[in-house]
Amino acid sequence: MREAIGGTFLFNIMIVFIFFFTAFLAIAINYSQAFRIKNQVINYIEQYEGMNETSEEEIIEYINSSGYYRNVDCSCDNNDYVCLGNNDNTGSNVHLSSDSSRKAKGLCIKKLSNSNGDTYYRVTTFVSFNLPIVGEFLKLPVKGETKVITND
Repeated sequence: MREAIGGTFLFNIMIVFIFFFTAFLAIAINYSQAFRIKNQVINYIEQYEGMNETSEEEIIEYINSSGYYRNVDCSCDNNDYVCLGNNDNTGSNVHLSSDSSRKAKGLCIKKLSNSNGDTYYRVTTFVSFNLPIVGEFLKLPVKGETKVITND
């Protein structure tokens, strides 16, 4: 009887270890995908010198082909951002197409300016987990900024 109890205890420890290892792996993979998407969007904005129709088309095409989809709230830090696909354009926020067939959710872009009046953009992607029973239990922003855009 003693060996049966010891085997069960060891089996439970192995199950817990596998659970934590799998969770760590899932978080690492999702974080790396969000980081890669953010970096590529920043590259497109810098390549086309700001947000315009060409950079928007490239960003939407890249995100839709990469499999990145996060159904996150488009408020993105207290309504400072406009999510890709949102049709609101207030203040210095970037206005992107509202065509629902081309929407790429989970990406926020904000047009900013420094003290010299130079323009740059802040791009935010998200790492999120949504389980069927638990729901969304983790949403981490991954932020990055472009270099100063001279022609914007």
